[in-house]
Amino acid sequence: MESVKRHMGEHVVGLAGEIYRVRERWQNFGTVNRTTGEFEFFPSWLLEPAEVRMTFMKKLVHTQSFVQMVAEKRGRDKSLSVHGREGVFIAWWCWGRWRKRGAEV
Repeated sequence: MESVKRHMGEHVVGLAGEIYRVRERWQNFGTVNRTTGEFEFFPSWLLEPAEVRMTFMKKLVHTQSFVQMVAEKRGRDKSLSVHGREGVFIAWWCWGRWRKRGAEV
């Protein structure tokens, strides 16, 4: 149960982003009401940059350049892999042997 709580907390921190990580950054997302003296949080001020990035990404991924970049990356990754899972197995096996050998020296 503790690991579930920890993962949920990490997810929320990830969503809160700079508000959580940077001290007093919350001030960028609201104002102090002059009448009441209370801080008023405006979620749209936090969400707007993410929405702008998402709009840009939606347009970018449909360009020929992006599609070509993905195809090239896929080709490079496939050429580096011996045969998918077999390549990963060989890499881990070699790494384990190398590590064991380093411990003996």
